[in-house]
Amino acid sequence: MPKETPPDLTFTRAEASVAHKIALTTPEGQMVVAYLMHKFSHTRAPMFTPSRGGIDMNITGTRTEDLIFAEGQRSVLIEIGIMMDADPVQFEQHETTEM
Repeated sequence: MPKETPPDLTFTRAEASVAHKIALTTPEGQMVVAYLMHKFSHTRAPMFTPSRGGIDMNITGTRTEDLIFAEGQRSVLIEIGIMMDADPVQFEQHETTEM
């Protein structure tokens, strides 16, 4: 079988925001977002809070590595939310970043 050409991943943040809106505001896209929010329910609050000296001690019996991983998952969902809510024009002034 011939090797597939990877997709072109050179796009602006504004273009990425528009793509998020197109993909995730459909009923199916909303189902995906709801599923991710449910699956990663720990996304509602940061895992690391400076006021408590770093690690959220309300999550007992959890290894530091697990908390770091959970914080990464949370960051991804926050970025998805930002991209869905953003006005793509706001990104156009700060563009030139290659993704």
